[in-house]
Order: sequence, then structure tokens, then C-alpha cells
Amino acid sequence: MGRPIAIIAIALALFIPIFMSSCGDNTEVTASSVSEVATTHHTTANDDKMALLAAETILRNAERAQEKYYRKYGLYASSVEKLKNINPKISSRLIVVSGNEDGYEMQVIASDSAHTTLILRKDGTRIERVDSNGEHW
Repeated sequence: MGRPIAIIAIALALFIPIFMSSCGDNTEVTASSVSEVATTHHTTANDDKMALLAAETILRNAERAQEKYYRKYGLYASSVEKLKNINPKISSRLIVVSGNEDGYEMQVIASDSAHTTLILRKDGTRIERVDSNGEHW
């Protein structure tokens, strides 16, 4: 069973270089293109993860600012400007959709390849962290 596999492997090892050399200058381009695609995909995946982590951090910082705002005023902030009065380092990428005495909704669009929107909602005592597809983060 192992011998036919070894023969096939040797045949492929001999055939592929001969076949590729008959392709002329395209061999280097093809190998280079494959390498570039793999690198781009790997970089994009890492960039996407970093973008999502950054968006989560923005929302967590805003969540803490909302709690401070509530303790001070008895309701949640309804704008980014109000949150910046509590914490001037609040990201300009943050969107405060709503805020009142019962809760709030805030969003951040991650700068990932899909431009994922992360949403943080508080309604009474319930906190919901979802993306634009309803998946929890």
C-alpha cells in the first residue's frame, strides 16, 4: 500500500518541475501571486481581529462613562458630547443612538474588511452586546 503512494509522490516530484519550467516566465509570477494572496489574507484576518478588538474597547470605555454619567445625572447620556464631558478620551468613532433614564444604545463601526457594526444596549438591568448580524461579542 505504501509503495504505490511513494511511486506517485516521486512521479509528481519529477513531473511538476518539468511542467512548471515549460510555462516560461509565468512560474515566478504564479509563485509570487500565491504568496501575495496568502500574505494578504493573513494580514486581513489579523487586521480584522485588531479592528474588532479596538471597537470592543471603545464600547467598553463608553459603557463605563455611561455608568458615571448616570450616577451624576440620574439618566444615561444621549450623545457622544455628553459622554466626553465625563471622559474626554471617548472615541469619535462612537455613536450614541439613544440614552435616557431607562438605558442606552451605542454603536461603533469597526474598521475591518466587512465594516462590522458592534452594538451595546442597556435596557434596565439587561446589557446586550451584539454585532449587526445579532451575533454576541
